[in-house]
Amino acid sequence: QEDWVFRAVAGRGQRTQNIFAENMAYFASARHVMITPSNTKALYGLNPETASNFGFNVTHYFTVDYRDATIAVDLYRTVFDKQVVVDLDSSPQMLRLYNLIGESFSNSIQVELNMQPIEGLDTRIAYRYYDVQQTINGMLRQRPFVAQHRAFINFGYAAEREDDEAAQMLYDLTLQWFGSKRLPETSTNPAAFRARRTSPDFVVVNTQITRSFSSAFDLYLGAENLLNFRQDRPIIDAADPNGNYFDAALIWGPVYGRTVYMGLRWRL
Repeated sequence: QEDWVFRAVAGRGQRTQNIFAENMAYFASARHVMITPSNTKALYGLNPETASNFGFNVTHYFTVDYRDATIAVDLYRTVFDKQVVVDLDSSPQMLRLYNLIGESFSNSIQVELNMQPIEGLDTRIAYRYYDVQQTINGMLRQRPFVAQHRAFINFGYAAEREDDEAAQMLYDLTLQWFGSKRLPETSTNPAAFRARRTSPDFVVVNTQITRSFSSAFDLYLGAENLLNFRQDRPIIDAADPNGNYFDAALIWGPVYGRTVYMGLRWRL
């Protein structure tokens, strides 16, 4: 049986940003914090953020060789009327915080497929497009550290077993692809202390194998970042942490290599 489901949502929200807690990562640098207040009645002179959002979802339920499957498409748009801009672009030695003057919006499209191409092999494939733009220092541009394109594939396979108490093998493999991200401007730094303008695409692969001996006891072995991809030079001017160019906050990808782990799971 095939079914279609359509959903639409709309809303409006307001929040007060905790500017120090939410931007803690940027303090791992030589940047000076500069707050430009424009509302004497608001905390630190920065307005509470307000935004409207709209969304639409369509989900199609169908079967593949008598097995259930779904495909879903989500479209969402968020428009900010007021927002605190976290400006890392005006100067690589400054973290500027000020109220939005201009446009700020986020558009996203996601397509997700869930199916079993063969018996027992759960498969999920998803793609998401992000268009997140903000007026930064008078210019509408992509927000930094946001990948416009990303994709996800997960395979999960559970071997058959005779009954609920019999041992079972479980296999899981996840691949995540991240498209290029815009990085904050560092072009005014000396050449040796500049970061790239955009990050490269990269793939992260995680896997896990589980031996389930019973409903109460599992043994598992897994690996994260199986391809051992790491960001090159994650810290700018690492040799001089007290210098004007030190910056450990421009992180766009994994900084740790391949990690292998194993463990026991015991359910009481």
